[in-house]
Amino acid sequence: MTIKEHLRLLITDEQEKTSAARVGLWIAVALALLTIGVDIALTLGQGSTHIPNTVYALEGTMFMVFAAWAAGPRIAQYIGPEIGKVASGIGGANGAVLAKFVPHSWTTGDPDEGVV
Repeated sequence: MTIKEHLRLLITDEQEKTSAARVGLWIAVALALLTIGVDIALTLGQGSTHIPNTVYALEGTMFMVFAAWAAGPRIAQYIGPEIGKVASGIGGANGAVLAKFVPHSWTTGDPDEGVV
């Protein structure tokens, strides 16, 4: 594969179509790398000059939005049913585990028991 084909794979989805979410995600990553590079250069050159934390917060927000946008359909398709299975298992317990709970014979039932 050529470099162009590898780069194309980074921005296409499973249907071989260009994904706007993946393009935005890579732009956010490139912007973050550029900002970190400029921040390092300013710190080494000036000593006390830094890029404001607001810029990093904005880049983090952009990255999270694009990452959620790109991963959203996969989360709904693969992880969603698993979460449903766990929730139905918890709901199906109906307190059966708590109904079988028997306190140890050494407890007196005093809420302050064991408090020093």
